[in-house]
Amino acid sequence: MGLSPERSFIAGAMMFQNMVFSNHTQFGKPVGRWVMMLECKPAREDQYDKFFRFIENEDPGYIENAMRVMKITWEELRYLFRTVGEVWGIYFDDELAGFYWIEKRQNVLHLHALVLKKEFRRKGIGTWVLNMLEDKYRESIDAIELGVHKSNEVGISLYRSLGYRTVKVIEDLGFWIMKKQLTNRV
Repeated sequence: MGLSPERSFIAGAMMFQNMVFSNHTQFGKPVGRWVMMLECKPAREDQYDKFFRFIENEDPGYIENAMRVMKITWEELRYLFRTVGEVWGIYFDDELAGFYWIEKRQNVLHLHALVLKKEFRRKGIGTWVLNMLEDKYRESIDAIELGVHKSNEVGISLYRSLGYRTVKVIEDLGFWIMKKQLTNRV
């Protein structure tokens, strides 16, 4: 069971708030005189419930409204989260900072969610994840798409600064679909 493009954007948008590739990605990012280690690892079976609680706690009213428009229940969303695409944990100096949820469809990478704990926001981690995904998938996709709620001015500003453009507005949910074309692919 996959998500239709519109339903996937709704699922992704309701969760947005704020190198070596093998089975994980690691990168040292300089911060002043210090280096923070960022690492992404595939979600383990025992982590899905913890990651899903991030979703439930992010903004329950908005998520429930989005689910009502999508005509799905919490259980159906939980099922999609476990079965559609890939979920990766994001670690900051070995501490779980958040996760991202992606799905590759044909030549587009859909970013369903990028969720960071509050204490890890505004540290460049979201930028790093988006740049890492672009680098990792550049040879196999034409674009990256994501959804963002119109009230998330910080997120919209970040996505625009990284080259994402608004391609669709879904008024009844109050969110935008943003897309970045990757130019190195023929």
